Amino acid sequence: MNYFINSKGFKIIKTSKQEIISIGGFGICDSCAKTSEYGYLIPALGSYWYCEKCYQEWLGHCRYYEEDREFEENKYKYYIKLLKGKN
Repeated sequence: MNYFINSKGFKIIKTSKQEIISIGGFGICDSCAKTSEYGYLIPALGSYWYCEKCYQEWLGHCRYYEEDREFEENKYKYYIKLLKGKN
C-alpha cells in the first residue's frame, strides 16, 4: 500500500490486488471491469478502485471540490485503518 495526494489534490491509496481483496474487494477495476495486479482506491469517490489506465483517464478530467473534503478524509482514514489492520 502506498498513499499520496495527486496533482489535482485528491487523496489516493495505491494497493495491490491482494490488498484490495483482503478488505472485501475483487481486484476488478470499477471503470473497465478488468482485473489488475494493482490499482488506485479513490476515497473521494467512495470505494472506487481503478486500474492504472482508468486512473490516468480519470485524472485527466477529474475536478476537486472543497466541499467534498470531509467526506474524502473520512473515507481515506477508514481505508488506511482497514488496510493497515490486514497487513
